[in-house]
Amino acid sequence: MRSMSYAHLRTLDLAENPIDALPDAIGDLAELTILYVHRLRLSTLPAAIGCLSRLAYLNASGNRITELPATIGELTALVDLRLDDNELESLPESLGSLTTLRQLHLRGNRLASLPPAVRGLSGLTHLDVRDSAPGPRLHYLGLSALCSIRIPRLRPFGPPLGMTSSHSRVARCTTPFAVRSRSSQ
Repeated sequence: MRSMSYAHLRTLDLAENPIDALPDAIGDLAELTILYVHRLRLSTLPAAIGCLSRLAYLNASGNRITELPATIGELTALVDLRLDDNELESLPESLGSLTTLRQLHLRGNRLASLPPAVRGLSGLTHLDVRDSAPGPRLHYLGLSALCSIRIPRLRPFGPPLGMTSSHSRVARCTTPFAVRSRSSQ
């Protein structure tokens, strides 16, 4: 019987399966561009994930991931990273190397801050950190391409991004830093 080779696989969907860990062999899928590993039982991603140099979309939402490997910064083709509803308390500095990243979804984690390296995400257009308790401070980011940002309700220490306290959340904008409240949509 001939064994199958998955080296040319472009999309891998393992979502909603009782999987506790991804094997290091996932790094051998050199052609992979889309990876769905949401709603598994993962507590981490393998370091070998950094070998997926063509990966453009990674959805690892709804797991129990507590930390990301530093090799996440080696995903140089990554455009959309979805890590909603995990247990992340911090992000690796290497995240700032993802210069092609356009969307970063971090809703429902335990983030207290975002690493300064996030400033390197010059093409980022969507950032979602809602329901991240206590919620990261965002006023220092300086992300000029950002057109959509979702943040937690403002806290007493003051609004981020120079907003007034009348803005409870930021929704969509048509130009960078054009902030509109939901009530004005």
